[in-house]
Amino acid sequence: MTSTSIRFLCFTDIKGSTALTQSLGHSKYMPLLREHLQEGEALATACGGVYVKNIGDAHFAQFDSVESALKFATQFQQLVTSRSGLRDDCFEIRIGLSQGAVVPTSGDVFGAGVNEGARVQAVAEPGQVTCNRQFKETARAALSGGGVDAYFGSVGVKTLKGLEPEQQEVFYFDWQKYASVEHTHSLASQVESHLGDSRIELSNVSTRDLATSSVLIWPVVPREIVTAIHRGQFEVIRLLQMLGWRLRILLADCGGESQYDSSDLTLFESRLRRYANTRDVVIDSIERMSGLYEPSHRGYAQLHAKFRSITSKMTVEELLNINNKHYGREITDKIAKRATLTYLRAPLTIAAVFGIAECAKGKCLILAGQDEQYQWSTLYNLRGCYETLGVLMIPMLKENDKDQAQQLKNGPIWHSREQLEKAIRSDTGNTLWWLSMLFGLLPSFLRSTEALQGVTTLKRPEFLGCPKNFPVDELISRMWPFLNPAH
Repeated sequence: MTSTSIRFLCFTDIKGSTALTQSLGHSKYMPLLREHLQEGEALATACGGVYVKNIGDAHFAQFDSVESALKFATQFQQLVTSRSGLRDDCFEIRIGLSQGAVVPTSGDVFGAGVNEGARVQAVAEPGQVTCNRQFKETARAALSGGGVDAYFGSVGVKTLKGLEPEQQEVFYFDWQKYASVEHTHSLASQVESHLGDSRIELSNVSTRDLATSSVLIWPVVPREIVTAIHRGQFEVIRLLQMLGWRLRILLADCGGESQYDSSDLTLFESRLRRYANTRDVVIDSIERMSGLYEPSHRGYAQLHAKFRSITSKMTVEELLNINNKHYGREITDKIAKRATLTYLRAPLTIAAVFGIAECAKGKCLILAGQDEQYQWSTLYNLRGCYETLGVLMIPMLKENDKDQAQQLKNGPIWHSREQLEKAIRSDTGNTLWWLSMLFGLLPSFLRSTEALQGVTTLKRPEFLGCPKNFPVDELISRMWPFLNPAH
C-alpha cells in the first residue's frame, strides 16, 4: 500500500501561452517552450527536488524541504525574468507553492496537496510566487532570524475551487528580496558553480558579487574577425547577463604598434555586435580607449594621473612578463623587437578599466583570459581595487604542455568543420579540452548533459591531445554553430 507523506510542491505556468503561440508562430514558439521545459526540469533537480512532470507548458516538481522549494522558485523566476531585457520573445511565469499531503503513484503524485498547489498557482500574477498558509508557516519556522516576515505578505482571500473551504487566504513570496539577501539560494550560486565546472577562474569574486549585478567590462584588442577566444568569452557573458550584468566593451586601440584605421574599428565593432545577436547577448556600449586618452575627454586628467601612478610603480621586468605572457621563445623574441609603445597597452588598459569602474554603481567585473592573469593582478596594488573590481578569466589555449597559443589579427579560428577536426586530432596542446570547456560544457547551463559524456571525462586542465576513442564528430556538431566564422 502506498503511504501518504507531506511534501512541498511547486507548480509553474506561462502567462498567455496560447496568445504567444499565435503571435510568435508555432515554429518559433516550440523551440522556446522546449528550452523552458528543459531548464525548469534541470533547475528543479539542481535545487534538490524531484521533477514530477510537465503539463503542457507547466512544470510540476516536489521537494523534501521548504528551503529547496523557495530556492527553486526564486531561481526560476530570476532566470525567466532576466530574459526580458535580452530578447522580445521571453515568457512571464506564475509560480505556486504549497505544503500538503501527497501519494506517489507510478511516477506521478496525487493528493490534496497537489490540488491545493495548482489552485494557489492559478491566482498568482505574472512574475509572482504565491503559497498557501501551511507553506508560509513552515517557512517561518525554517528560516533563521525570523526574517520570513520580510519575504511573505498576504494577497487576500481567494476562491480556490474544489478545496475545502474554497475561500482561503493566499500569500505572496517576495523572491526578489529573498535573492538579494540569500545569495547562496539565488541563481548566482548556480552560475558560479557552472563557471567553476567550466574552468572559468574567478579572482576577487564572491557569490554576493555575482548576485549584485553591475557593469561587466570587457577589454578587447581589435582584430580582423571575432576569434574563437572572443566567442568563448561571449559564453561567459551570456551566463552573467542571466544575472542582470550589463556589458561594456572597451576596444584597446592605443598603446600598440599597430595604427588602427577608424573604418577597420567600425567593421570589428559591427562583427562583435552581429555575433552577440546570434548568442542573445546585449551590448550596452562599445567605446574606443583612444578616445578616453584624448586631452579633450572630460576625464582625461584623472585617467592620465592613474596611468602615471600605475607605470611609476611598474618595473621593466613586470612589463615584460605582462607582454610575454606564456608564449614560447620564438614568440617572445619577436615581442622583444616591438616598439616601446606596444608595452604600454597593458597599463593604459588597466588605468582605463579602473576609471570606468570608479564611475559605476557597485563592484564591476573584468572579462579576460588566464594568460592575462599577471596583468590584472597588478590591479590589487591600487587603492580601493578590492571593493571596486573582480576578474573572470577563461582558460588558456595552449600549443603544447608549456606554451600558450598566440591570438592573431585573424585567429584562432577554423574555417571549416574539416579544418577543426584536423586541428583537434593532430593537436599536441589542449585544443580539445579548451573547446570542450568553452563550447561544450559552458553553454550547457541548465541543459541536458547526455551529449557531453566525452566532455565530462576531460576534467584535468592540463589534458593534452585527443584520446583515441573520443567522440570528436559529436563534439564538433555541438560546437560548430558557435565557431563557424560565417556567423
